[in-house]
Amino acid sequence: VLERRGGELHPVCRFRAHDAPVTDLLFFPGPSPTLMTASEDGLAKTWDLSRSLASGSDAQCVNQVACDGRRSPVWSISASKSGELLAAATQQGVLIWRKVVDKRHGLKWKKHVALEESFCDVVTQVLFHPDESSSGIGAGPPIVLAACGEDGLVCLFDLNKGPDEDENLLAVLNADSSIAQVGFFGQRQGGFLWCRTNDETFRAWNWTKACVSQEEVGRDVTMGESEEESEVSSMRDARKNLTESLSRSAPSAKIDYLVDCHWDTSSAELRLCGGNTSGQLFLFQLAVEAFDHGKGEAMVRFSSPKDIKPLRSLCGGGHRSVVRSMDSSHAPDWYLTCGEDGILCQWTPSRKGYGGSSGVAPPNRAISRYRPY
Repeated sequence: VLERRGGELHPVCRFRAHDAPVTDLLFFPGPSPTLMTASEDGLAKTWDLSRSLASGSDAQCVNQVACDGRRSPVWSISASKSGELLAAATQQGVLIWRKVVDKRHGLKWKKHVALEESFCDVVTQVLFHPDESSSGIGAGPPIVLAACGEDGLVCLFDLNKGPDEDENLLAVLNADSSIAQVGFFGQRQGGFLWCRTNDETFRAWNWTKACVSQEEVGRDVTMGESEEESEVSSMRDARKNLTESLSRSAPSAKIDYLVDCHWDTSSAELRLCGGNTSGQLFLFQLAVEAFDHGKGEAMVRFSSPKDIKPLRSLCGGGHRSVVRSMDSSHAPDWYLTCGEDGILCQWTPSRKGYGGSSGVAPPNRAISRYRPY
């Protein structure tokens, strides 16, 4: 666990959380610093970081839940903004727990609902809508959850409609390929959803429009014309499109893979990050939000593939290999990246683009791998 102080990254504590690789983690909303982790050992754990931040001691595990008796891997976790619900992506589907505060034993999770019938394959990511503000279950505004996986489908649920899976299924969007990552975007209620696939395709939908359209045509029709009408962007070969965009200013640069995508609230634009095997990263502007006076509402306008604009490069003294993850939620226009070189980099704005202000790498150590032959 690291803390950002004075623009620099400082290690706070380090502890063994699971007996198998950690697949996902998040900081849980609440009054005390709380970390949640998921692992291939089939467990999702809740950690109290209060003592760790104060003295550097190991974090305390205050609760753990097992997805099933077989300890199937947990591939992703997500918490609702209110902190009332926890979702986990598993081999069989999606499990939802509801928070219960026990005065004697502290935080606990009670199984709320299992979503299993909507998926044909392994679910690899779950994500609650960021603007959910309901403080109770069963009443108030929708609690929207997106779930996706290897079957190429993005399923959208409203968990305030009760435990029946058919009733809380809002819409199904088809990416036509195994999905790597999804995210909500847009200034007003996050009414859009982006998706990148494992074969480097990028797609985006107006998911609120898809929900209305699919409700109008009936619950049994979840894909088809209504989905096509809600799609706002599709790049079948995003690597090629981004490399062509770079060639206008950097002819030798190329994009080998997509890293992440995020919505920049200060500029009201959607940014996509791509990288290459040498560790270079590039940011591109895919869409901007503007007010349509004719329709009287804000609209997100995507650039055509040939008009995509490169924004910045993240190349100065950062990574030396493939970058696997990126985060921009900690501060406006600042980025954190980590990759296969074992380095965590923090990027800050500069006149020439971006420069890595600080980086943390693990200590050199021998790596022992299982060799079956």
